[in-house]
Amino acid sequence: MSTERQASKVGSSSLRGRFARRPPRAPSPLNALLRAALANASERPAVEDGRRSLAFADLAARVPSLAAALRAAAGGAGGRVAVSLGNRVEWIEAWLAAFRAGVALVPLHPDLPDAVVRAAVRRIAPAAVVADARGARVARAACEAAPAARGRIAVGEAGDDWERLARTPPPARWDDPGAEAVAAVFLTSGTTGEPKGVVVTHANWAAGLRGLAVAFQPPGADDVLVHATALSHTAGELILPALAAGARQVVVGDGDCGAAAGRIARGEGTRIFLASALLDEFV
Repeated sequence: MSTERQASKVGSSSLRGRFARRPPRAPSPLNALLRAALANASERPAVEDGRRSLAFADLAARVPSLAAALRAAAGGAGGRVAVSLGNRVEWIEAWLAAFRAGVALVPLHPDLPDAVVRAAVRRIAPAAVVADARGARVARAACEAAPAARGRIAVGEAGDDWERLARTPPPARWDDPGAEAVAAVFLTSGTTGEPKGVVVTHANWAAGLRGLAVAFQPPGADDVLVHATALSHTAGELILPALAAGARQVVVGDGDCGAAAGRIARGEGTRIFLASALLDEFV
């Protein structure tokens, strides 16, 4: 054997050994938490928004189907789907389904100006947009700016796409998306230029949940968490810990402090997250 062939053989063996020793991909901590939260499915109320109420068992049945739908809409795991919804139960389902599917959600608040939506969509290129009537304008602007997008998945309207997809049988087997899968792409405020997309992985999100648990007492099974700020932003981080604890979640309109206060006054809320700008209204 020539020296050149010997060197080639040694080099190939060295590469095979190096790759063989590479540690396996870390699983998604968000999916581990979600599976544990939904494993003990019960008829206890889990989430409600005044229009509809879903039990833990309902979420356990619906989330896998919606995850499959979001993965298909995104063009596969790792794809991006924009969401523009008012505060409603479907926002909670969208977060959970995206975690399960390994799809990155791109939250687009329904009040964003068209110019901001178009600039963001050109940068991030989501493959589809989930929107209700309140988010319909944003969805139109997004689809115009991203011709490759598959279109709008309608929520809460005649011929509701979301409900149809929630009843579709899910795959029998799922691959874990991994800790480095992208969970969301959030827009910056754009104070120094056009808004940029901030990428948050499953590992990043889980680290944030650990920080929340240290900073605040985690919810318990007897708690009722009232969502009164946009589920497209920081409030979305509170969904999974509450679900895992078995706590009930109540959704009111984004910034509707009167509705939130009424819920709490009637004993229908024990915990609430508010932006500082809303504190004066609430008290």
